[in-house]
Amino acid sequence: DTIRLNKPKEGLRRQDDGTVVSRPLSCLFDVAHNFASSLHLEILSAQAQALQKRAWSGVSVSPVHFFDESSVGSGSRRRTRGTANDEDALGVVAIHFWSLDDRYGRPALGDLTLVASGGGGGDGDAADDGRGGAMAMDIVSVSSKSRSGSTMESHLFRPDGKATGRLTLSMRAVTGVGAVVSLSAGDEVVDAIAAETDRSSNSSDGSGSSVRRRHLQRIQSRILSATSSPFDLSASDALLAATTLCAERRCEAAVAALLKGHGTNPSLPSWLKLVVECGTVSVGAHISYAGVGDSTSAASGGRRFVELFRLECESKSGKFVLTFPHAASLLRLLSCNDPRASDLQALGSAAIANRRTATDKKHLKYASGEDLTGRVVREAFDGLARSMSLLGERVGVGGSWVDAEKTSASLRARAVEIACRDVRKSLASCAGMAATYGLAALALNVCAGAVASVDVAGPPIKLHPDAAKNLEVPQLLPIPPIGVVSNQQMMQKKEAGMSGREEKVITVLERDIFAITASIDDDALKLYCFDVTTQSPKPSTPPERTRCSHIPFDPVGATSIRCLPLEAANGPKASKRRKVDHDDVPDSDSQLDPIMDEVRRLAALLSNALFN
Repeated sequence: DTIRLNKPKEGLRRQDDGTVVSRPLSCLFDVAHNFASSLHLEILSAQAQALQKRAWSGVSVSPVHFFDESSVGSGSRRRTRGTANDEDALGVVAIHFWSLDDRYGRPALGDLTLVASGGGGGDGDAADDGRGGAMAMDIVSVSSKSRSGSTMESHLFRPDGKATGRLTLSMRAVTGVGAVVSLSAGDEVVDAIAAETDRSSNSSDGSGSSVRRRHLQRIQSRILSATSSPFDLSASDALLAATTLCAERRCEAAVAALLKGHGTNPSLPSWLKLVVECGTVSVGAHISYAGVGDSTSAASGGRRFVELFRLECESKSGKFVLTFPHAASLLRLLSCNDPRASDLQALGSAAIANRRTATDKKHLKYASGEDLTGRVVREAFDGLARSMSLLGERVGVGGSWVDAEKTSASLRARAVEIACRDVRKSLASCAGMAATYGLAALALNVCAGAVASVDVAGPPIKLHPDAAKNLEVPQLLPIPPIGVVSNQQMMQKKEAGMSGREEKVITVLERDIFAITASIDDDALKLYCFDVTTQSPKPSTPPERTRCSHIPFDPVGATSIRCLPLEAANGPKASKRRKVDHDDVPDSDSQLDPIMDEVRRLAALLSNALFN
């Protein structure tokens, strides 16, 4: 009798929330849920394969694969509802994107989940991605943070698989849980959000942490909703959000590697500053001027770092591309080697097109654009983009790695440091070029009332050792200076003929030019002014520099302009201002000054040097 009374209780299954469901109904629900989860993966797999043929042609897709019962477990062990165990996985589909250096191991694959903050309405703001906060809370109950299963990884990362040398975004169906999304270094993303949440809650002013936390949570919520919600299934949205998140992580990992010095290899110079924000690396520099001491910077409120250009991580390829301030149009044209940036290059190209080029090889070299400013600047910035992309491939997206052997960690660190050396050198050179052709060009346009030109002041300036010692210049950058023409005239001079012939009289164009160039070392990025005289026999031939003398900046004018507050010097404030959320104000230590603020200061210095 006792056994008969207990038999009906064995047919009941008590759920985690306290409800009692009959065993047949619970099994029926499991069958329906497994069927829906399998259909879920089929839809995502079809969408991913369609993306591979169209918009995202550079990605690889591992189609949906369903595991046999013997491969995922015997099934005799009772699972816990709501946990993503490896033996409960039904199937998996993965999208592989971006190239990665995995010679010494691959990034660990981790599950993504939303981290719910303890109160204060932070949940709704963080999880809100335009579709409402309720959906994000439903996603929390579907996914759970755990290491991806070994069965799934053995299938995706097999030697003949498509995941070799790439980052991975995988979606797997788990019995009793649903769709679980995993990403390369996904565990570190969850840990970063949790760390930023704790930092903002423990500090009285956690505005900077709040910006980063909300940015990461919005992207993560977008990934989870695009892969877990049956009403928002979109492999395209999930992949785009995953690349956005990986771009943020790759920039942070690359900057962390650059700021870390190893032994005799120093980190970045003190005048260079890198700021990571929303998948971009902003490159800022503290600009010094010859003849102006650093005391003027202290009088104006400390060292100022001016934003010169940015390195953006491209979503489709994961490589870094360069962007420049909108006002620096000359620098943007030079980085593309556009003939519109140089009159000498444009005239030389026209001469070649009309077959009127000079007979000697030297003039032909300049007419074709070789060794001109556009070619030099383009090669420098292209080299920076290539070296930064290589560093991005070697650092991956940061986080933990699955090492191939015991020495993988040391070999990977050595490869990263080799890439960092090239990036540091390129960053310093490109910062000097950006200060010359971006900042100095804009300041010359303002103070001189004329458009600054390149290739008018001759080839790169090479100082005599005695003159360099007097100016305390270690070495000027090997780039042609930029300048404005202050005076020009046509003159005749005699030129010796060939083979002992009589001298002939030729007409040349003589120009007096106010030129600016830069020098870099471990201590400072400094700008120098020169008074240059050039002569050129033809408009399409490179000018010959006949005189070059240094002009110091006026420190009195620098002190007077730098001591003015920015608000007072810029005039009255605008009546209509953009609305700013005070919780989204970034940390002041991580901000860079706009380039136009430094243009105002440099223009005052140049006006004193030009007209006094």
